Amino acid sequence: MLIEAAQASEIRSHLVPSTEKRGLSERPYEVLQMRHLGKSTREIQRELWISEATVRSHDRTITAWYGAKTYSEAVAVARQRGDV
Repeated sequence: MLIEAAQASEIRSHLVPSTEKRGLSERPYEVLQMRHLGKSTREIQRELWISEATVRSHDRTITAWYGAKTYSEAVAVARQRGDV
């Protein structure tokens, strides 16, 4: 069964915490979740259909948001805060 984009967005809004709660926009948060699962830059790039440079850009956004030096440190902080 196919669903319309509006329906998919409505369903997703119930599954993914609001951007206001976590403070990151949707795509960096998706990258954060994938890093939390141990995905590599290349795996994230392939799964999200974005360039590796874009993944690294999201990593920089994530590390800045959490005040971390690396994305691994940012993931650890996100875990402590309950963001992932």
